[in-house]
Amino acid sequence: MKKQPKKELSWEIKVQPLKTITGIETNTRAIMRNDNNAVLGYVSDRYKPLANRELIKLCHTIEKSGHFRVEGYEEFKGGKLVMAFIRNLTPGLKLNGLELAEYFVIGNSHDGSRRLFIGTTQNLIRCENQFSSITPLYKTFHRGSFDFEKEFVLKLKEQYEIGRRTLYTNFEALERKKVNRKLIDQMVIYLLNTDRMLPDQERAKQILSSNNGVLLQDSITRETRDLGMNAFGLMNGVTWYTSHEIRNTKQHFGNLSGVAREINEKAFNYCMEMIP
Repeated sequence: MKKQPKKELSWEIKVQPLKTITGIETNTRAIMRNDNNAVLGYVSDRYKPLANRELIKLCHTIEKSGHFRVEGYEEFKGGKLVMAFIRNLTPGLKLNGLELAEYFVIGNSHDGSRRLFIGTTQNLIRCENQFSSITPLYKTFHRGSFDFEKEFVLKLKEQYEIGRRTLYTNFEALERKKVNRKLIDQMVIYLLNTDRMLPDQERAKQILSSNNGVLLQDSITRETRDLGMNAFGLMNGVTWYTSHEIRNTKQHFGNLSGVAREINEKAFNYCMEMIP
């Protein structure tokens, strides 16, 4: 598992106008990296991109507000999406009695696909399992100027606090939900089934006996043994699997992208909705 985000975001974006074959400038712009000239996206001339230096500035403004420390950055899809991780330094943070390292996440897209968004990443210290929750809480597209003054920073921190407390409440509810072997097998099949149709009995057996099926079941057994036969232990079994067992050379800090994120999200929704 990747332990820490990158300390620096060392490249910047540049915006290039697109021209017709006759040289006439269009209202479409290309957003590119300045280090390798890779095109990150095509946007209209109304779109105002948020430069990496502005994201970094915002993170350090939050850091200066107290109880936070900028830990680093991650980039996804070649830089189309970038995320900053800011450690919450509040002492004694715990989730269901377990010590954790918590990160305020701020994300930004360079391809026009997303708004500026915030979220939270929990890293349980006992096992380094990682779970993240991301929400586009700041619903402004990249148009007009960005004002990262005190009022804006306070609003971001307020929305982050609401998000993290909601997540804590949900995990506390998971601890009260009891599970058994049947429910565990059903979730393993649900998470690893790659077919659109519901699996028949034979397909279900194949999933459970597959390499990933065995690894996921072993991860769940490990965590429910320590945390109890409840949905919180079950969820931690899944995050153990996505944090430690998935062999992905592009795995990022926080499990915020790719297969790990999808499995964690599916498992969380399953535990919240399907387990009484």
